[in-house]
Amino acid sequence: MQAKDREAIARELAELPGWEGDATALHKTYTFSDFASAWRFVDQVAEAAQALDHHPEILWRYNRVTIVTTTHRTEAVTDLDLALARRLEALSSATSDPAAP
Repeated sequence: MQAKDREAIARELAELPGWEGDATALHKTYTFSDFASAWRFVDQVAEAAQALDHHPEILWRYNRVTIVTTTHRTEAVTDLDLALARRLEALSSATSDPAAP
């Protein structure tokens, strides 16, 4: 798995609202209306991560879920991180309960 350069990451992030990062990791915080909604999202994140065999850090605080993803083998952002971010965006768009930050 090859590391992405900063320009490629910036182009991809332009298509991923709310995602930020650099060559080493990507991150985003999702905010939901309550604990249960955040929990459902975390379950969906786990399923998406298993499907890709690519596991992010998940930081969960009541109704906020922060995802941090990097490819540990390369210690950099790769296509796997961007694929996971795209999947999570699709999941959050399909969730009827995201609250405004």
